[in-house]
Amino acid sequence: MNTKLQFFFNKYIKMKNLYLSILLFFSFQGFATGQSARESQISLNLKDASITEFFKAIEQKTNFTFIFDEKVSGISQRVSIYAEKESIEGILSKIGQKTGLSFRKLNNTITVTKNIHMQTSLSGRVFDESGMPMPGVTILEKGTKNSTLSDMEGNFRISVSGPSSV
Repeated sequence: MNTKLQFFFNKYIKMKNLYLSILLFFSFQGFATGQSARESQISLNLKDASITEFFKAIEQKTNFTFIFDEKVSGISQRVSIYAEKESIEGILSKIGQKTGLSFRKLNNTITVTKNIHMQTSLSGRVFDESGMPMPGVTILEKGTKNSTLSDMEGNFRISVSGPSSV
């Protein structure tokens, strides 16, 4: 009876050690998975560069890879940036503010998407030079096909995608 108990006890200890080893192995894998966007610092000096040139410059200096759709508005813009030993996260934040792009990091891959702004309602009144209301005037959101017409008193209301649309 004592040997059976010892057998099960030894088996229990071995299984416990195996599970603990596996747990520790996978726990420390997270520490070895590449650079952190906050920790890795680079220097960049780009003038009037395309967004794709900007991505390539970061890819050359780090082991991050950018994934984006060429059709996303903002990708065709040109940017200038000077950064001296700045974090990738800080640089991407600056570019995001300039272009309206959003960046999401997963391991060593950075996904690029267009910032989704909440719709803002904009209203106003259209007058001519003499102060008379102008009915039927088309009000168009900048950079889109979103539009509305002014009513008989020159009043209008339009939902725009963000402050840069005004």
